[in-house]
Amino acid sequence: MSSIPTPSTRCSVKEAYRGKYLPEQTISFRVYYDGTDQIGVATIDLPELSYMTESLSGAGIAGEIDSPTLGMTESMTLKMSFNSVYPEIYNMLDWTRSNLFECYAAVQMSDPATSMRTSVPLRVNVVGRAKSFPLGSLEPGKKQGNEQELEVTRLEVLLDGEEKLLVDKLNFIHRVDGTDLLATVRAQMGLNV
Repeated sequence: MSSIPTPSTRCSVKEAYRGKYLPEQTISFRVYYDGTDQIGVATIDLPELSYMTESLSGAGIAGEIDSPTLGMTESMTLKMSFNSVYPEIYNMLDWTRSNLFECYAAVQMSDPATSMRTSVPLRVNVVGRAKSFPLGSLEPGKKQGNEQELEVTRLEVLLDGEEKLLVDKLNFIHRVDGTDLLATVRAQMGLNV
């Protein structure tokens, strides 16, 4: 006898991403800046992961290949939009410190067999420094629309509490689903990280 899930039934990541559940959308999220709730964040554009590449061609290669360099990423940026001025925005401009942003989200999933909905926690942790800071605009009765763009030096993605990605540029770490792609390279370079 198969059990029908109730609305409170929570799926696991393995169930969610192995066809049992269909990921739908972000239900909601909160951002914490150095442990303080960032109430003013309206939207976040998460970093894009692009690897540094070198174009290869020559004897034995039928054309050209853009070969990604193991664990080496191009510049990563995170953009946050704020509805209005928020005091901590200005603290983020202090270049003597690295800013930590912890983004907690709930991702909605549905079970196609039963049409029941559930959710899975997503957490994205980012360390970075301010790269640009447009102050927005002033208009009566309207949002100010501040934005801040950060240069990301550390990116960590956890899905349902499991680390899926860790890119730590300053500590030479690039871990994907538990496998550190740069561990051997660090050892070959004489780094004891």
